[in-house]
Amino acid sequence: MVVRLKTKRMRRYLKLVDAGFMPFEARGLSRIPFTVPYMGGLLRARHIRYTWARKKGLTDRQYAKAIRQLYLANDWIKLDKAGRRRGDPWKLLREFEDRYREKHPEYQSPGEKRRRRFRRWEGDYISKKYRSDEEAMGRGR
Repeated sequence: MVVRLKTKRMRRYLKLVDAGFMPFEARGLSRIPFTVPYMGGLLRARHIRYTWARKKGLTDRQYAKAIRQLYLANDWIKLDKAGRRRGDPWKLLREFEDRYREKHPEYQSPGEKRRRRFRRWEGDYISKKYRSDEEAMGRGR
């Protein structure tokens, strides 16, 4: 008998669903590692909302409707290809990241750190063009 172990992403997905995230949210947010500093706050906030809904006696359908209303109220929506409004969990994540940055201004996301460390090599056509444009504007090195 072969036992298939869950991937790290699947474990994150299940933890997000257990915390009260809807499947469409957990599918996208499972890409983000839990070591990101604002992810803990996001998990706690949703878990508190989920336990409150359970204590209040909301059914799964009523809870899903409440989450949809939360997305509409905060304008965390995007249009899909058919033009229908869908919840955008990335806007939710971005809001929690912005809140974290307000408290910790020294924080830089990993993407920003990567872009800052990246340098183009000298023979690159794009970097040559960029340098020549800077020199033309009077901002040369």
